[in-house]
Amino acid sequence: MANELSGDVIAIIFGSFPPDDIMRMRRVCRKWREAAKKTIVPMTEFSVDSVRKYNAMATMTTALPNLQQLSIRGLRSGHKYSDGEDPDEKLARYHASLTSHDVNLISNFRKLRVLHIEGAPLNGRFPVLFSFPLLEKLIISDCPYLKWDLEMLQGLPSLKELGCNRNSRLTGNLRSLRVLEHTLEKLEVNSCKQIEGNLMDLADLPHLKELDLDHTPAITGDIRDIGEDDFPVLESLGLPRSVYGGMYCEFQLISEVPSFMQAIHLLLQRTPTLFREIWLPGAFAWSLSGQSPDRYEYDNIYGCPYPPFSLQIVQAESRRGWSWCSNGGDSCEINWLDPEPSRDSSGYEDYIEELQPIERNIDIYKGHHQPPSEEVYNRLCEEYMGKTPLVPKTDSRQHDSAHKSKQEDNNNNNTNKYNQHHMRLPPLHLATAFISRTSTVPPTSRSLFSTSALNMKSNAATQAEGTVIVGGGIAGLAVAAALRNVAGVSNVKVLEASTKASFQNTDSGAAAQLGPNGLRALNFISSSDNEDDDVVQKVLDMGGILEGNVMMMPGGQTMAIPDTTQADTGMPQVLVRWGMLRSFLADQLPEDVVVTEAGKDIAGYKSSSDDNSQHVSMIDTSGNTIADLSSTPLIIGADGVRSAFRALVRKDVTHLTTDVTDASGEDVKYGGRINIKAVVNKSLGKEYKSGHTHAAFAPDGSVAVFAGPAGEGSTYWAISVADSVTDGDAVTFTDGLPAGSDGKMALKEKLLAKLNSLDSEAYITTVIDLITETSAENIFCQKSEEAKELGTHPLHSADGRVVLAGDAAHAMSASYGQAANFALEDAATLAVCIRDGNDLEGALKDYSKKRLDRCIEMQARSAERAAKAMKGEQAEDVSKWIFQWEIA
Repeated sequence: MANELSGDVIAIIFGSFPPDDIMRMRRVCRKWREAAKKTIVPMTEFSVDSVRKYNAMATMTTALPNLQQLSIRGLRSGHKYSDGEDPDEKLARYHASLTSHDVNLISNFRKLRVLHIEGAPLNGRFPVLFSFPLLEKLIISDCPYLKWDLEMLQGLPSLKELGCNRNSRLTGNLRSLRVLEHTLEKLEVNSCKQIEGNLMDLADLPHLKELDLDHTPAITGDIRDIGEDDFPVLESLGLPRSVYGGMYCEFQLISEVPSFMQAIHLLLQRTPTLFREIWLPGAFAWSLSGQSPDRYEYDNIYGCPYPPFSLQIVQAESRRGWSWCSNGGDSCEINWLDPEPSRDSSGYEDYIEELQPIERNIDIYKGHHQPPSEEVYNRLCEEYMGKTPLVPKTDSRQHDSAHKSKQEDNNNNNTNKYNQHHMRLPPLHLATAFISRTSTVPPTSRSLFSTSALNMKSNAATQAEGTVIVGGGIAGLAVAAALRNVAGVSNVKVLEASTKASFQNTDSGAAAQLGPNGLRALNFISSSDNEDDDVVQKVLDMGGILEGNVMMMPGGQTMAIPDTTQADTGMPQVLVRWGMLRSFLADQLPEDVVVTEAGKDIAGYKSSSDDNSQHVSMIDTSGNTIADLSSTPLIIGADGVRSAFRALVRKDVTHLTTDVTDASGEDVKYGGRINIKAVVNKSLGKEYKSGHTHAAFAPDGSVAVFAGPAGEGSTYWAISVADSVTDGDAVTFTDGLPAGSDGKMALKEKLLAKLNSLDSEAYITTVIDLITETSAENIFCQKSEEAKELGTHPLHSADGRVVLAGDAAHAMSASYGQAANFALEDAATLAVCIRDGNDLEGALKDYSKKRLDRCIEMQARSAERAAKAMKGEQAEDVSKWIFQWEIA
């Protein structure tokens, strides 16, 4: 019957299938091949992310020319796209030996409507990318060597959506976008530093609904200039620091703020959804400028609450207002923008209920609608602390130079600075916020601040008694310690799959990198039982402080990049043995908290039948209750990259009926590399820069070699090996190796052989020596796997029975070394949410809200940096943003 259909009818039928299926069907006969050429391919993305996919696309340019949606991404190592016009000569020379592929072929897809270019190795200018008359959506992200200008968009007369993210060679002025005046609906320009213009250049675009200009510092303007007739249909707005009213905007005078907030209020009255919900309460991190004559300096070692130099927007029911607040959470009086609702109104009771937690933060600054003067602030502190008068503060005009001098002194003695501070204790109800913003808290002080010491427990903490944590790695142990020490949840169990001997082995794993964010979190969650030890100092003593990175270039040349973390934050980065960090966290817990050789069979949970306390019991794949595990009100999934509990949360189910290993791997992305690493009791050598990590890359990116300090006399080494391709199929480095101890020895021998096959640079020879000295049993091997993008997925189950932490929540590339840090952040944040929660379900929602955006951003940034490193390219360094994290 198919042969009786005309070619036009077959083309219409083909139009119901994705491009891969059409390409298979066209092989049936000549008639079908001709029909495929006429087919208008449905809006289904075809992604070019390998040489095989590129070859398929090349065939499609003639076989399926009416493709409507295309994605261009990176090719496998050893391949690149042909250089465009005016390429970067240095990069062109570096990649000269790679096999080239012509991207200009896409010009044959004349009906293209969606084009997404992400992380594609494009070098130079490619006019062909901007000549599609029907294109409606163009997204270009992470293409640092792609040269283009906004004026080139005139070749896209139908464009409705434009996204430009982290493209350092993108140039132009916002005025150029007026060529799209009649079509443009959504514009995102993020981290494109050469884009210029004024916010108001786009004010009269009649169809613009979404505008996001975050991290684009050359764009100027004033949000107060937006009038009633400007941006007539705008629904969402994001602005950079350089625009007055943008993210991180700083005010020079306190007197500026009331009229500014009134302007913001008018915008929100017109469009309540104008600003992103997650940033609005924190007023986009608006604050009083450090150079403001209204600002004065203070020193948090005194323990006095912070001055209220930040801003927040508050809302109780439909009533909106704003207030000055401190970094510790203390608020001035609310400056209301709306009148109080009538007592007779239907929403008045809700208003009063929502107002109460807002007013609880108005304490020390009660009666003040703006920051008090320095004299009044000092008096308030003295009254509030009940102590002797404070030492006079540093004058603000002298502060920068004084701070710089002090910082230089600290850098000369960085590991001892944490023992030098002694602080006055803040009021107990401010203790937690205060600790989170102090680099060091003496353990004796922490004991006073603990929830159990104050004999206080929230409803959420009470409901969380009996919590079970699945996974005894960094995340699981940190969460257990945080629940006990911060939230006051005394009944916690940790189920760890490994044996007791393995769990207690401090040589397990390789190394964990901790930065200021992780150290703050660790300090916050730690036990106060050992009153003689400062937590941060103890961790620094365990590992090696990182002072910089050295790139080992071909021919023996080196490029040193200093690590400014200590100078920027007052805390360094440190590389610690993973097993020692795990042991340190385990020591925070009573011995009976961790149960080894447990939790491997869990495939879900079901309601318990033996009580009425809303507990659940854990079940295996057959649905049977696992007898030796008690029922629990909450399961915390800290079971790593291939998390069974992440599968439960994302699928919104309570039971994995298929093989748990398969189910937990469904949303894991494999990065095409095998990572092999260990810590060995051997120094890197005097010829290498002390305190620095060292990195070298094979020219084709197939092998990456790292080594760095991991404590006195110890070195961390790591080798990342890309998959090879045989007969079109990817072959991993570990394919064919035996299991068990024999496999580890075989892996070590194969790795040494691989490194010996590279150019005999001195650094490679040094790393070979390190590996030779390493016991095969201590070598840790894992695939480069990440959890798929979080997207809109929450970090807890809909029924409030499961919450995720660590890699189970957001497994990411190791390029920023943030896995352990983010696990510690998770633990601290979850504990705070439970400590302060009215109920457990609400606490979990609060945790998801506080963590989600940061984790999404970190996943993306880590993937970007890893991809570029293997190509010899640099990504924008977001370390400062990472390290600025504070306990919520």
